[in-house]
Amino acid sequence: MRSQTALEFLSDLTAGHTPPAVVHVFGPNAFLREYVMDAVVLALKTHGFERVSFHLSNSDDARPILEELSDSGLFTRRKVITCRIVRASRTGSESERARAGKTALETALGRTIPNLPPNVSLVILYERESLPANLSRAVQENGAAVVCPRPFANQIVRYAQLFGRRLGARLPNNVYVQLAEGCGDDLGAIYNAIEKISLQGEQAGQAEIVQHTSDDHAAAPQLFELARALSEAEPGVFCARLERALALGREPVEILAVEIIPTLRRMLVAASLLAARQAPSQIGQALGWPAHSQIVQSTVSGARRLGLERVRQLYREAIALDKDFKTGAVKQREAALFRLAFGLAA
Repeated sequence: MRSQTALEFLSDLTAGHTPPAVVHVFGPNAFLREYVMDAVVLALKTHGFERVSFHLSNSDDARPILEELSDSGLFTRRKVITCRIVRASRTGSESERARAGKTALETALGRTIPNLPPNVSLVILYERESLPANLSRAVQENGAAVVCPRPFANQIVRYAQLFGRRLGARLPNNVYVQLAEGCGDDLGAIYNAIEKISLQGEQAGQAEIVQHTSDDHAAAPQLFELARALSEAEPGVFCARLERALALGREPVEILAVEIIPTLRRMLVAASLLAARQAPSQIGQALGWPAHSQIVQSTVSGARRLGLERVRQLYREAIALDKDFKTGAVKQREAALFRLAFGLAA
């Protein structure tokens, strides 16, 4: 069985390699698990495969997918079957039944995998950190196991570049570096930011983001200027940049999700470690960046200025606001963002 990290596997796909007939996806990074599965499906669609999806939790669900896997014939369509095996969250005797059912499901899949028809590919996504032993044996000959861990600091720019290639975004390398510094190991936020940049570029007939010009009032704030002002706990600078960003068309939902929440999350980590009398090197290690990097220094500086309780309160307010944005509970979104920003100076 080939065992690869998500970064290695995605690099192979980007280079044009055809995915193996069976791909097992697992690991602690939920975004990466979903991204790898979608990347395999996209690669196979270029070869005429159609997607058939299943969402399984126990052996009672197994018969439809087993029938689909064994369905073959001269005129049977080419298909990639995606199977998500969810983590059981039950307790007591119900939990025991769920675990037994899941074991039976995995055993049934293990028997079927070696006999897959040539027109069928299978992608199994496990909502767990390790690969089940009774299934790993089934793909030793004809499959790949892709582990999706939390990325190391020196891998984040490479992930961003892979996302950019998939989205067709022709961005200079310094943009990927800025995204990595702004989002840290939040790969979902990085992907969303690149997608937004690429869409803006297409609409404007350009493939690169807008850079600063000599007219500071006419130029859009560079990506993550807001995050830097927030992490350094500079309420006046942050509010001024927020006002300019909104006036030039940036969406409150995007600013909150891509810049404010990830920054407050890093500040909360830093403030908690500072309260525990941890050194900057340990804070940098927890954030996934070198202690001397700009992102760690500004985060530590802001966390010191605000203190643990203030950062914790701001983070809770930002998470609640994000939920209200998504549910439509807040209509005046720009005003709500400014109220959150004023909390820096409260």
